[in-house]
Amino acid sequence: MKVETNIQGNKVTVSLEGDLIGDQHGIELLTIINNLLDKNFLDLEIDFSDLRYMNSTGLGVLITLYTKVKRVKGSLKLININEQIVRLFEITQLDKIFEIQAK
Repeated sequence: MKVETNIQGNKVTVSLEGDLIGDQHGIELLTIINNLLDKNFLDLEIDFSDLRYMNSTGLGVLITLYTKVKRVKGSLKLININEQIVRLFEITQLDKIFEIQAK
């Protein structure tokens, strides 16, 4: 998985490309978000435009990110999510927790 960060003012967009499926990918994403939170970037978007697939490990990473962001009173929005991944959020009822914007 490839991760790109775009900072505009106080808003940060983290773009994901590839698959969010393993511990290694999750650790990379958690490290990036932790670094942003440490620098007081609290308005975060994760862009799923180029994410092909995500499994339960990926969901676990996002839940961890959500908890970290909410703990510091930040916001986390998931944007440009494809239909397959939206269904994964619906099945797990995580669409009730996350702010999600589908493609």
